[in-house]
Amino acid sequence: MMKKIRESAKPIFIIVIIAFVGTIIFAWGMDITSKSNRPPNAIGRINDQDISITVFSRTYESKYQELLQTNTDPNEEDLERLRDETWNTIVGQTLIAQQIREKGIQITNEELAEYVKVLPPNELYQSEDMQTDGQFDPMKYQNYLQNLVTSPSPQAHQILLYIESTVKSQVLMNKLQGLITSTAFISDSEVYEHYTDRNEKVKVKYSFISEGDVDTTGIEITEEMLLDRYELDKDVDFKKEETATLKYVSFEKKPSQADIDSLKKDILAIHEQLKGGADFAELALEHSQDRSGQDGGDLGWFGRNKMVKPFEAAAFALENINDFSEPVESQFGWHIIKLTGKRNEKNAQGVQEDQIKASHILLKSETTEQTLANLRDEAERFRQEATDADFDAVAEEFGLSPETTNSFLEGANIPGIGPDKILSGFAFKAKPGSVSEISDSRNAYIVAAPGAINPAGYEPFEDVKTRLQSKIRRELINDKTYAKGNDFYRQMIDQNLNLDKLTDQEGLTAKETDFFSRNDFVQNVGSDPDFIGTAFNLSQDNRLAKPIESRTGCYLMEFIDKQAANQENFEVMSDSLHREALTKKRQDIWSKWYRDIFNNSTIQDFREDIYG
Repeated sequence: MMKKIRESAKPIFIIVIIAFVGTIIFAWGMDITSKSNRPPNAIGRINDQDISITVFSRTYESKYQELLQTNTDPNEEDLERLRDETWNTIVGQTLIAQQIREKGIQITNEELAEYVKVLPPNELYQSEDMQTDGQFDPMKYQNYLQNLVTSPSPQAHQILLYIESTVKSQVLMNKLQGLITSTAFISDSEVYEHYTDRNEKVKVKYSFISEGDVDTTGIEITEEMLLDRYELDKDVDFKKEETATLKYVSFEKKPSQADIDSLKKDILAIHEQLKGGADFAELALEHSQDRSGQDGGDLGWFGRNKMVKPFEAAAFALENINDFSEPVESQFGWHIIKLTGKRNEKNAQGVQEDQIKASHILLKSETTEQTLANLRDEAERFRQEATDADFDAVAEEFGLSPETTNSFLEGANIPGIGPDKILSGFAFKAKPGSVSEISDSRNAYIVAAPGAINPAGYEPFEDVKTRLQSKIRRELINDKTYAKGNDFYRQMIDQNLNLDKLTDQEGLTAKETDFFSRNDFVQNVGSDPDFIGTAFNLSQDNRLAKPIESRTGCYLMEFIDKQAANQENFEVMSDSLHREALTKKRQDIWSKWYRDIFNNSTIQDFREDIYG
């Protein structure tokens, strides 16, 4: 029974296309109701099912915590991408859950219990506590489950519920994928083609005819040619949408002098506690404002040039183990550093270096709520005065320098500001002389005035004339290189010449490739599909290729040798190759099926109504 369960579980890890965050759908649903109008707590509607703000916030917070593992200071653009990613994840979750319900896919309690025994959530599968010699240990997982089952702790019960709901989502997904991809079939000929594409190889000799090999003195590009080409290409290459600019001032959200003085007072007070014998790790846990505080401030081992300069200088100045520094200021805030180890070892580059182990207490330089309130009041005062006076003049009175953005499309990121749908809409719809509401960005309060509107149309002919001239000239040169290549090709055919004799006779250069497959990158050529495809169509009986056009010239090519795909290797690998090709086909079927479901669904996004 266990063997069967394990085998049936494998496809879950093979062809999962949609990323599931949490187990909201399968365990507790999506807080979904069916109503005709948007209820106050809905952030979206997918096929008449409402998605609550609570679910969006919960999923966003999960993703935000993941982001902080690699980006400790995300900017507004990072957060905007994260919001979009959260929305797309929820859309995917909901559509899949709807399909599971629609198709009547279920899992019995007995099935779930068996799967839970052999299919741990990914966090547990990768946990060091569940591993032996770096590998997942099923017995440790079984013991962990048994301890949860017998524990009287409410927390243990919650963990069990989480494991069950996570496994349930994986198995239901597996069943749906199995149903959708059950038609996948790979013939022996397809498997062999897949194998030969990667293992059949060819070697050729080639000569490249470039601009320097043809006479370009007669190329003349007239005004009439440029105008004709402009008319021909303008809908594709030169069409532009309406754009706008904004003039704006920023009230930067930076700590006030009062914030700075208060923070310094706090770090000095902690320093006094340390001098009085307080435990460093306990103070770090209580006060430090970064993740190291949970580990007593431990930062691990590091060498020079790994920390910001003020921190590094203070850390390496400590002489004795357990010494701690005076408060040190960096761009992150105020630190107190404790030396916990010294050694001399090779770094990642193999160079011997002095390293130290240290802990710290960090108080971040942050803008207080009071300072933010004062800044917003100042921005509001500016906005009111600018509404009744000249924007630039009022800015000068406030000691501000207005900036003007580059042009941007409606709804797109605003250069210098970032994503801001309110200011973007204001730029395109506001009357001249008006002033925007205060925009609360991550780093500043912004007040703007409308700039210039650039109407939709085409780039003027005069602005693109130089580009057109270069494009037409390149095409005319390529025509000449191809014509010369064709003359050489006819010459080789008529005179029975090989490429070496032709290049000696005409002063060209011939190069020989290494053996390459259809999927390889060819040195000095790249992955040009015409070059590679032509090479594989040559043989001993068909040694010379017709001229091959490229972006900057023309190739002449001669067959040298071909290495057939090893038939014995194919026989040995045929089973794994078949599985690999079948997996890819399943992925393709699943991806197409999901695209069709997505395109045929009604998806309403209310985020702008709620968050702006």
